[in-house]
Amino acid sequence: MDFSLRYAIETGEDTRRSTAGIGAIVDVAVLETALSVPTAEIGLLECGARTDLASVLASTLISAVHDVDEMVWAHRVGAVPLTPVEAVIPARRLDEGLTRAERLAGYAARTVLLPPGSRPTDRMLTEAGCYGLGVCVGDTAERCTSLIAPIPMRVHRVSPEWWLFVENMYREHLVTTGDPRAQTSSLNQFSISARGFSLGR
Repeated sequence: MDFSLRYAIETGEDTRRSTAGIGAIVDVAVLETALSVPTAEIGLLECGARTDLASVLASTLISAVHDVDEMVWAHRVGAVPLTPVEAVIPARRLDEGLTRAERLAGYAARTVLLPPGSRPTDRMLTEAGCYGLGVCVGDTAERCTSLIAPIPMRVHRVSPEWWLFVENMYREHLVTTGDPRAQTSSLNQFSISARGFSLGR
């Protein structure tokens, strides 16, 4: 599915990873393990999470210590490297755009980009608005006329799937900017957009 993503780089995390030589982390087991430990204090790693400890430590997302009973205590030091702001989904018709935008629900605010000269009906615009979607008409996301603004998305709880989406977008950012850390990233395993998307800050 083609879409472009407007995003904001989290400079603290990007700098931390750059210093450590770490690129995007697209292993969902590593992300799940990192999410299982607290950020503000030290916590006991869950039993199932221990199998991924070596990979998580290599990712630098957590800092861990073993106690005398070989229990693993850890806290998360890493975070998401960028924040998705808006996904812009091009479509020939608004009904097609609504269907395609549904696949990105829960990942970013979404706007459907219609070709120049498109005139969606009031009913279709109302439906888009009910789903929180933005609608614009134009050649590109940078050169379009907004008909409805999208409702901004707030992430109340980070899930492994959302974090994996962010890491895949970060990987594309590294590739696009020619950052050598793109080569250290694992293979893109994310199904929403295995090809054909562009990024824009």
